[in-house]
Amino acid sequence: MPGLKDQLWYPPVEFDYSTSPYGPPQEQILDLLGTLEPGASIADAAGGYGRYGERLARAGYKVTIFDIDPAHMEEARRRAAALPEGSGEMHVVEADLVAGDLSRFKGRFDALLCTGLLYLAPMHVLRGAFHQMAGLLRQGGLSVVEFATDRERYDADGNPLLGADEQRYTRRQGELIMRRLHAETGIVGTKLTGAEIDLRYPYRYHANLIFASGTKVGK
Repeated sequence: MPGLKDQLWYPPVEFDYSTSPYGPPQEQILDLLGTLEPGASIADAAGGYGRYGERLARAGYKVTIFDIDPAHMEEARRRAAALPEGSGEMHVVEADLVAGDLSRFKGRFDALLCTGLLYLAPMHVLRGAFHQMAGLLRQGGLSVVEFATDRERYDADGNPLLGADEQRYTRRQGELIMRRLHAETGIVGTKLTGAEIDLRYPYRYHANLIFASGTKVGK
């Protein structure tokens, strides 16, 4: 299967890392992961530059970011090196979540976090990627996914800013997708909450977010 570098789901956007184009970390996501035991291991799939990973590492968790974007990985490694004494850990692994690069990490993590990627991909790719991600979890592990729906994105002149093959799911579709993927991968106790975001930098971005969580019990 072609990997992420072969996809055209997302337009390239330059920004400085002082402000995220995705907004600050969602507190609902952090609260869900905050139920983990101190020192728990978290796989941050498509974790980019450490938007969540840095916060989680500072809270004492052992975070592994999986990504393929060179600039994001460089920034994540810089942040990992700057973690204050007494923090947990943040490691960065280059891995293509679509091309099957996660199999060697199967069953190693207490929690899975994914706050990007999935909602951009067509269903057949999304499904395969999620099955790989779910495989990272140990039995009893926590899955937390942010799935953006009803997305609108515009440049500074008000022109639509979309990837050539970018998918756009409605909230209803997103809820059905997450329930289906949880059922397929042995994740139970599904809870769906959400939030609405409206951001202005580096482009205008509006979305209804779904926060899907559950516990891995099946294979």
